[in-house]
Amino acid sequence: MVALSPTLLLSALNQAVSFSSPFLHTTATTLALPEGWSYQNCYQHSESGHALPVKVYSGSANSLSFCVAKCENAGFAFAGTSSGEECWCGDELVNSELDTCSEPCSNDSSQTCGGRNQMSVFSNWSTTRPTIATTPSKRAKRTTLAQRHHSLSLNKRASASQSLGCFVDANTRVLSLASTSSSTGMTTASCQSFCASHTPSLPYYGTENGNECWCGSAPPPTSLAASSSDCSTTCTGDSNSKCGGAWRINVYGPSTWTSMGCFADQNARTLAGPTYTDAAMTPALCQQKCAGYAYAGTEYQTQCFCGNSMTVSTPSTGCSLTCGGDSSQICGGGWALNVYKTSATAPPTTSAWTSMGCYVDQSARTLAAATFTDAAMTPALCQTKCAGYAYSGVEYGTECYCANSMSNSATSSGCTSTCGGDSSKTCGGGWAINVYHLSGAATSVTTSTSTAASAPTGGSTVTTQSTSGSWWTANGSNTGKAVTAHVIVGNTYGRTSADWTNDIKLAAAQNIDAFALNMGSDSWQPDRMQDAYDAAAALSSQGITFKMFVSFDMTSLNCGSTGTIVSIMQRFASHPAQMKTSAGEMWVSTFDGGSCSMWQSTLNSAGVSYKFIPAFFNDISGATMKAQQPAMGGDFLWGGCWPSSDTPISWDNDNYRIERNGINRGAGDIYMASVSPWFFVHLNSGRNSIFRSDDWLYLERWEMLHDQRSLVDAVEIISWNDWGESHYISTVDPDTGDIPAGANYASPQFDHTAFLAMTGYYASYFKTGNRPTVTADKIFMWSRTHSAGLSIGSDPIGPVQNSGWTTDMLIVVLFATSPGTLTINQGGTSWSQAVVAGPNKLSHGLVSTSSVTAVLTRNGGTVFTFTAPLTYGQSTPSEYNFNVISAAGP
Repeated sequence: MVALSPTLLLSALNQAVSFSSPFLHTTATTLALPEGWSYQNCYQHSESGHALPVKVYSGSANSLSFCVAKCENAGFAFAGTSSGEECWCGDELVNSELDTCSEPCSNDSSQTCGGRNQMSVFSNWSTTRPTIATTPSKRAKRTTLAQRHHSLSLNKRASASQSLGCFVDANTRVLSLASTSSSTGMTTASCQSFCASHTPSLPYYGTENGNECWCGSAPPPTSLAASSSDCSTTCTGDSNSKCGGAWRINVYGPSTWTSMGCFADQNARTLAGPTYTDAAMTPALCQQKCAGYAYAGTEYQTQCFCGNSMTVSTPSTGCSLTCGGDSSQICGGGWALNVYKTSATAPPTTSAWTSMGCYVDQSARTLAAATFTDAAMTPALCQTKCAGYAYSGVEYGTECYCANSMSNSATSSGCTSTCGGDSSKTCGGGWAINVYHLSGAATSVTTSTSTAASAPTGGSTVTTQSTSGSWWTANGSNTGKAVTAHVIVGNTYGRTSADWTNDIKLAAAQNIDAFALNMGSDSWQPDRMQDAYDAAAALSSQGITFKMFVSFDMTSLNCGSTGTIVSIMQRFASHPAQMKTSAGEMWVSTFDGGSCSMWQSTLNSAGVSYKFIPAFFNDISGATMKAQQPAMGGDFLWGGCWPSSDTPISWDNDNYRIERNGINRGAGDIYMASVSPWFFVHLNSGRNSIFRSDDWLYLERWEMLHDQRSLVDAVEIISWNDWGESHYISTVDPDTGDIPAGANYASPQFDHTAFLAMTGYYASYFKTGNRPTVTADKIFMWSRTHSAGLSIGSDPIGPVQNSGWTTDMLIVVLFATSPGTLTINQGGTSWSQAVVAGPNKLSHGLVSTSSVTAVLTRNGGTVFTFTAPLTYGQSTPSEYNFNVISAAGP
């Protein structure tokens, strides 16, 4: 018997039935397909019997060439379209029963993209050898994904390039040797051809802003890597592809990374170095993050792992999940890791580095050649990143600096920050750097008389207000972080200088460094601000250092309020209580104002040095926020402190904002995050809603801020006195507090000072990076007064929006000095729970009660009994009230 070639075999199969064309029209049409790809036929495809196993796309952009390109890029041998909008890939055609396809493609009605239970199939015989199962019962064994990746790496043409990822570009250009542009015809392929035709040929090419092509002889530094979501502008010559973005460039070129295949992962991790998670993960992005390591691996769509060795080498077939940042590529699976190895020269072993001690850093930088920031920083990680340099240095917990010489020789005692990636090691401090020297490299140290600034670039000049509270003691010193609180000046008309002094003392005692004074359009507000500034300055004689800065409320002011903004900046710029950076720049913030185009000209016209940290609300598309608002010296995310839906708080909003804002923290820009205990508003103005504030919101957000502190320079508490939105932490005083008309839910009964009383503990945790020691047992409780499901027909405003987002729960937090048992009594019912040393978060369904009593016992004795005035279900109120009563004791 003569053996048929794969092509003849498939031809014979197709001749057995009527051949199904990939086009709806009878007029011949030519498809532009990658080399080696051709149309095969229409096959049966259903939930019970897929023709191809991996669905990589479903949507309105589907066409035959679109789907084939996705499967080609992912290294599959087969591509198939189904139901008009679906794209499937595989290495084996697992259902070879022929059928008739008639569904138009979602992006090209002249083409056939399968049908409801049919698939239009293409195959690539030139790169890999696909498997066709002649009957379902005689299917060939499916090629494992590990084998597929290995085969792909062997068969790719030597001249092929791969994506190196998305990078930040600038006027100096990361690829600067040649360029071209096209308003109608730019594609990745045309850019590659342009750069290859240059004399000499330029191996690195990149597309930007949809229509630009740039060429170079070397890749961009990994320190300029950006999220792939920033490179999302459609190519002018290919609507199915992306060509960078505004000042963001998709770079391609030869890669030193080779696919090793798919391997099993485990708790001990196959790659045990740094770990990263990014919703836009791709293999190229992971390889950027693992620069300096021998291996990189993607897992579970969004995870990246690095290492210099593999702890296990068990192949896996579980790598089947598409990448979060590119659905045409595979990024591992559940406990399955796509591993890549680099052929780049291995960095020196960390044992070749010798510690030189702790040195003063400065704005000119003691090690000035290269800079890296990594939340998982360790001295060893920094040393791998500084391969090729004589010196490496770690600073401020997460920063790494490299150079061939030291510009400063002044020693420091300020290296007290624990490393972001290993709390057992020290990674410098504020303007203090732990320096290491590579054995055998020349030593070059320049004697300098420069002195360090008082805080890291961009940091504040304030100091930690309190190192201990009545029930906790700090562990460590402030590492340059600041904690502020938002004050609504419009709610302070009746406040006196004595009132401001009292507020400042209360705030300072809880580790708050400054008030952000939210200023509106009322003519009297600058005078209340003057009272606040003066009260803060006067307290310096009592050893209290407290600052103020202005937050222009652009929902009250407007884009034309330039004269007011300038006069206020000039009025307070030189005030001794003005919050400033270590470089002397006055902090200036906003509440919205992102649609105003006047910021840079207005702020500059004030003639004072400033650091602009606005809270813009509009989601600016295209370029980063700073690219469109160049006055920004920082960014404040107002709404990150509340969940955006009926889910617990997460870091997602901050992650998105950090990717979009475009600020440069390494150059002194400031990222300020927010924290808030509650949110409820119920006013005749039409504002009538809650945000989900269950799940111990205030604590959970503080814990999150500690965990992400390497990304955060300052925190603003929302708020000190916003009675209308129910997130105040100070004392409600109807006589001086100017509670808005109709906000009957903000009364002295609804006390929130328990949130203030726990702020000092968490502010210390954020500033020092170390959890304070609990020195006395302390309990905090809060709850609402009526059920979320209660219907109140007498309320003229009506039911509260999102009321289903909260549950009827008593929230309890106990900070314990040692283990014990906590018993809670409410409304004649009681429940007990064992507690551990440190914070304990508990909750229980609410029952009708006029008070709640907590009893802590330990070693057979009672530690304390505390009764809180928390009421629930005692009467039907005339209006909805989703505010809480809080209490702290003993």
